[in-house]
Amino acid sequence: EVVDAFELGTKVRFWDGRGQLNANLFFQALEDYQTNAFDGTSFRISNAGGMESKGLEWDYRIRLTDNIIIDGGGTLQDVQYTDFANAQATAAQVLAGQNFQDLSGKTPNFVSDILISGGITYETPLTGSLGMRANLNYLYRSEYATAQDLDPLSFQDGYVLLNASIGIGTLDEAWGLEFWVRNLTDERVANIVFDTVFQADSQSAFMEAPRTMGMTLRHKF
Repeated sequence: EVVDAFELGTKVRFWDGRGQLNANLFFQALEDYQTNAFDGTSFRISNAGGMESKGLEWDYRIRLTDNIIIDGGGTLQDVQYTDFANAQATAAQVLAGQNFQDLSGKTPNFVSDILISGGITYETPLTGSLGMRANLNYLYRSEYATAQDLDPLSFQDGYVLLNASIGIGTLDEAWGLEFWVRNLTDERVANIVFDTVFQADSQSAFMEAPRTMGMTLRHKF
């Protein structure tokens, strides 16, 4: 792969240093881009002629009060194959006698146009040596394809994931106990969708974890 990349960014501190904002515009052009295609048993590498991406990225952190912090970031992007005339055909195309397809001008798999995340954290001392911390955070991701052939059946709809945690520990971080929940609303998210092996007209998928709860104990030795 050969890449030409350009970025223009800024780092800003405000509110007497309580807030920080970083942002950058980017442009990236790749030649001989290497792509992965999963066929149900293994990954296969293919060579796309080129890919181009451009967009805006940002992240921020603001201490609203002595106890409350908000932070987050995001990406708005436009990513397209500039040349991919020999891409893997979908199962439906193969049945129709088509061995390859032209994906030039299409968005590659696993690429969302919009990614936005953020959270709020509350921290407070409980005693002279013990503190409490609670956090709620989210991730929004717009629609994307999970298969390299961009089969319409492989698309994952946009979704929002929520995670939460609450814990106590020493202020010097010698130890901490945290209770957490991931995927709070139990969203069904496909990690990858692929044609089922030896079963025509069938799709299989690996799914992201459902709502998961747990406890973490940390100790520094």
